[in-house]
Amino acid sequence: KYCIVSLLPCVPLSKVMPDHGNLNSSTFMPFPLPARLELPANASLEFITDVEGNWEYFQALVARSGILSWSSEDVTLLQLADSGYLVFGGDALDKGPGDIRVTRALVLLQRQHPSRVFLMAGNRDVNKLRLVAELAEGEMPDEDPVSYLDTHNWEGKKQQFADFLIERGLERTRTSALQWLLEKTFGGKHLLELRRMELQLLDRQFDELSVLQSFVDMVDPAAAEPWTLWYLRASLVMLVISDCLFVHGAILSEHLLLVPAEDCRDGDDG
Repeated sequence: KYCIVSLLPCVPLSKVMPDHGNLNSSTFMPFPLPARLELPANASLEFITDVEGNWEYFQALVARSGILSWSSEDVTLLQLADSGYLVFGGDALDKGPGDIRVTRALVLLQRQHPSRVFLMAGNRDVNKLRLVAELAEGEMPDEDPVSYLDTHNWEGKKQQFADFLIERGLERTRTSALQWLLEKTFGGKHLLELRRMELQLLDRQFDELSVLQSFVDMVDPAAAEPWTLWYLRASLVMLVISDCLFVHGAILSEHLLLVPAEDCRDGDDG
C-alpha cells in the first residue's frame, strides 16, 4: 500500500537511469550508488514534504495519514503505525509559526524509528547552518555573504545591507542584520514575527534578543535543543526505495552523474 499525502517528487530510476543496474563505483561512477531499500509486502509508505513551518498544515496532513497519529499523552509528539514508513521530503521550516514544533516532531519520530522514518535535507533546512557564523558577536553582513545566489535568484541582485538599513530607518544591530539575512538571503520576509509568535505560543521569552537567539540555537551545537541541526544530522540527500528515487529538488537527465550540475559550477574547470 502506497499512500501519498503531498506532492511527490519521486522519480523511477528506470526512467532517468535505464542502465542503473549496471552502474557501480568501480566503473565510471565517482561515487557509490545509494543503498536500495525494499519494503515488506505489508508496508504502508507515505510521503510528506515542504511543510515550511506551517503547523496547521502539518496537523492536517497527520489527520489524513494512515500511518501517523498524535500521542494521547502529548499532542506535539507523533506516533508511527507498526507497518508504516515515512519519507519527509525536506523544508521543515521557514514560512509559518511552527518551525520549532514541526522540526522537533520529525526529529523525535525519526529517533524512535530510524529504520522506518527518513528525513531529506531541503534547501530551507540546510541554509540555516549559516546562522551560527553570520550572527556571531561582532559579525555584520556589510559584505554580502551569499552574493553567488544573485545569479540564481529570479528577483535579480539583492538589496545590500547598508541600503536596507537606510530604506527601513534601522540601526546597525544584530537584529537588523538578522532581518536583512532572513528577507534577502533566506527568502523569508516575515520570519522574525513568525518566530516571535511561536515563542509566545510555547510560553518562552519572545523579546528581540530571545527571537534572535532562537535562530542561532536552531543550529548551534552548544545549544540545549538545536532541533534543525539534529534534523540535518539525521537527514539524507538521496533515498532509493524499490525503484523510486527521493530527493529534495529536481532531477534533470543532463545532470546525472555530475555533482554539482554543470550550470551550477563556478569556473571552467568545475
